[in-house]
Amino acid sequence: MILSKPNYIKIYGHRGARGDLPENTLESFKYLFKNNINAYETDILISKDLTPVITHDFRLDPSFTKDNEGNWITDENIIIFDLSYDELLKFDVGSLNKLYRYGRRFVNKFRN
Repeated sequence: MILSKPNYIKIYGHRGARGDLPENTLESFKYLFKNNINAYETDILISKDLTPVITHDFRLDPSFTKDNEGNWITDENIIIFDLSYDELLKFDVGSLNKLYRYGRRFVNKFRN
């Protein structure tokens, strides 16, 4: 728990700088630290080979996941703990598919 001072606004980075930068990425967390945001929330799951992975969902999300050829994934049932860390590294989570509901929420934000 972070204690607050009277009349002090707390700013938390939810999954990093979610909405401004790709969530749960090093780029997003570096942005928080660079801008003196001292509190952030993230989740950690485990891959098939027991490697910790920073991600919010149990599945890869087509809203912001591309395959190793740069195409948006369409399968909504790719489960994190069914893949090894090396298999997960083949995916790119640094963009936002603005055709999906989640992507439309941040339509004027980060790159496509």
